[in-house]
Amino acid sequence: MTGLRNREAGSGATGRPAVLATILRRFRNLTQRLEEVLRTERTILAVTPNSSERAALTLFSLEQCWHTRYCNTFESALELRQQHSFAVILYDRDLPGVKWETAATALLEFQEPACFILLSDSIDGKLWRDVLDCGGYDVTRKPLNRDDLVRLINGACHLASSIDCVEI
Repeated sequence: MTGLRNREAGSGATGRPAVLATILRRFRNLTQRLEEVLRTERTILAVTPNSSERAALTLFSLEQCWHTRYCNTFESALELRQQHSFAVILYDRDLPGVKWETAATALLEFQEPACFILLSDSIDGKLWRDVLDCGGYDVTRKPLNRDDLVRLINGACHLASSIDCVEI
């Protein structure tokens, strides 16, 4: 206690601002790092040309602090996947051009883990098994239901972040 008092007494007024500046700088660094981690863990690639699905997803993303990137085609999704890491990939089953099974396989081939969620008008046990067989995470019904999607994406983000921490 005496040493602490001596240091405080010896540092005078110039020591306290320096300590406060150091604490503030460390706090800023910590919050920046936390924002970076949260941004990475909650990054979503939404592959759907449907404007109503995008509008709903944008609203949910703002609510949940998800960082969502949108694209209309499989080709643009593949290009974004090559450039960025995503915790979750939402893929519209009705997207023309490439079968969703082919898209799931290609989008999940990357080193960075991601959870593939298929958006579909109808869901049955066979479709769900097919998604799992392709390495996907789950299927959700269109139009998007807020509570179901929030539960799915938060669970997928948690899984993707824990997979990322496991060294194989």
